[in-house]
Amino acid sequence: MGYRYVSEAYNVSNAEKQVPIGAEAQLSEMEVQRYDSGAEGDWVLRYVFNDAAAITQGDCIMMDTDYASFDGIISTGTVIRQRVLGFAIGPIAAGEYGWVCKRGDCLAKSADGAILQGEELVSHSSGHVDARVVDDTAATDELDSVIAVALENDGATAATFRVKADIP
Repeated sequence: MGYRYVSEAYNVSNAEKQVPIGAEAQLSEMEVQRYDSGAEGDWVLRYVFNDAAAITQGDCIMMDTDYASFDGIISTGTVIRQRVLGFAIGPIAAGEYGWVCKRGDCLAKSADGAILQGEELVSHSSGHVDARVVDDTAATDELDSVIAVALENDGATAATFRVKADIP
């Protein structure tokens, strides 16, 4: 599946495009351990362009506001899951290219320090994630926005914590 990217580490950004934008790469658990020793299992990564401010590890990345398919920005709120690109596995400088995790055990940033293990997560402002709002009405239930599940309690606002991402 996907692209085999071997010229650089996956967790650094590049000023020049290295592979086709939107390309995916699958890393085995052994490879994942090189970048995140706390992760378990495989990763599926997506290659994106950072269209705005600098991105740091754990930031939730969504499509930019002009809906360019793989131009990413730090999430600005809760959006449908098809608009989320992934979680940054390392820094991506503004105007550069890099990889985000779309599927697997990775780090995310908490919106409020009150996320509990097992809660379904949605994108939130400032590149953070928050627990899904569950409601009986279609107007407020965020089921279509779920992008991950918390594998541990988050501990503090803006702190990184472990999640299992599942983003289309």
